[in-house]
Amino acid sequence: MRIDIPEVLVHLRSRVVDAQRGGAPKPEAVAMKAAAWTLSDARRLGVAERGLGSRALWTDTRDLPAPPRESFRAWWRKR
Repeated sequence: MRIDIPEVLVHLRSRVVDAQRGGAPKPEAVAMKAAAWTLSDARRLGVAERGLGSRALWTDTRDLPAPPRESFRAWWRKR
């Protein structure tokens, strides 16, 4: 009989992590779930891109440059 030891170890480790987790989820976990949900659907990604393209979101206090006026998808469609 062959036992898949790596699979068993991963399963047992997940049980330990789940038992210790408890309480509210960490902000990183929430952010990753939100990103996965957004990036998993082309329509949701398009809405997010349009939302980020809004100049109202960017202020003088940010270190990041403002996003381009035209999204990559719009640019690609034209070409």
